[in-house]
Amino acid sequence: MARWEKLWMRMMLFKNWYLFVFPGTRILSERPRIARLRNGTVFRMGGTNSTTYRVMVDILWNDEYRLGAIRDPRCIVDLGANVGVFALTVAKRFPNAHIYAVEPVPETFAQLVENIRLSGVTNVTPLQNAVAHTYGTRTLYLGESSVEHTLFPSLLGDHGNPSHHITVETLPLSHFGTCDVLKVDVEGAEYELFEDTIPDCDYLMMDVHRIEGTAMNAFLQRFEKQYHIDPQPEDIAQDATNAEFRFTKKAPEPTTDESLPRHDMQ
Repeated sequence: MARWEKLWMRMMLFKNWYLFVFPGTRILSERPRIARLRNGTVFRMGGTNSTTYRVMVDILWNDEYRLGAIRDPRCIVDLGANVGVFALTVAKRFPNAHIYAVEPVPETFAQLVENIRLSGVTNVTPLQNAVAHTYGTRTLYLGESSVEHTLFPSLLGDHGNPSHHITVETLPLSHFGTCDVLKVDVEGAEYELFEDTIPDCDYLMMDVHRIEGTAMNAFLQRFEKQYHIDPQPEDIAQDATNAEFRFTKKAPEPTTDESLPRHDMQ
């Protein structure tokens, strides 16, 4: 991206954009600052090299989740909420919806809670849990950044040490009942979550990982009867370690009531 494009993007994203361009970036470096976004959300975050900034660009500028596809939700569940970029964005955009923001790592969860407070929203419930097949506890392996923590040490690759881990409390997806919108970014736990059932919601966003011993395409094919999938699984490069998919619920197929009398044309 050209320098002027970066400047324009930061001016469009942030009300206090001057903290994210030179000389603000030189003075503050990566020290924490309060970011006031034009969508009404407020975050305590680092500079333009921070994980939070990169997530903001993906969700708010690149529109990774195609938020325009969401229509009048009542309940939104954010699994893997991190510091709340998605949860707080949809909380402001859909004030009549209630959002459950699920994040297991204590330090990240504390930032999520602070950002909820700074943004002044009352329709977000933060939950300090990981999501798994059942209620209980699991070992969470810590990656180099807050978006790389996982229940599966094989996913760490060169980005973490399996000896760095914590114990977290888990809850199943059934804890939330039905929801209209579901965002899933759980670093490999998606296979376990949907092992037995496919969620019934209007719109689903899911980051799907390639894990040894699992087949990404076969996993996604289980969703095809119920959802339109974008992009198509076959369009994902075979060497991609993960990919973001969007699932839009299909309209129910018309049914024919065989009990009704038929009137043949004369």
